[in-house]
Amino acid sequence: HCTENAVFVTAAPLGGRPSAEGLMELCVAPRGEFTYTGSKGREYFDLHTQRVVEAADLPQEQRELVDELHRRILALCSQPGNMKFLGIGSGLQRKFGEVTIARNDPAGTVPDPESRRFMAAVRAVKE
Repeated sequence: HCTENAVFVTAAPLGGRPSAEGLMELCVAPRGEFTYTGSKGREYFDLHTQRVVEAADLPQEQRELVDELHRRILALCSQPGNMKFLGIGSGLQRKFGEVTIARNDPAGTVPDPESRRFMAAVRAVKE
């Protein structure tokens, strides 16, 4: 060991709780080697309590809005022709205070008209 507390910081979601996959589910390093943080350090895994901790509380109203947006976009992705967007780029991610989804990748896997259609559908869902 070269440090007392190595910290792994990423913009990706941390995960570590039901219905929120992220770094905790993907990392192969043994727990306790690093302090894992996600969402740009806004959430971290506390090794002592074995729980995900949010660095700052998200107001309940905002948390409910983010949860509802995630549910709606997930439902949109479950519709015929939209499932592919869960596998494009980083797919659908619920992060601390935000939800992200890709509609294309650098290789242009999805034709532009279909990508634009999906973007319009996502915008309609958030309103």
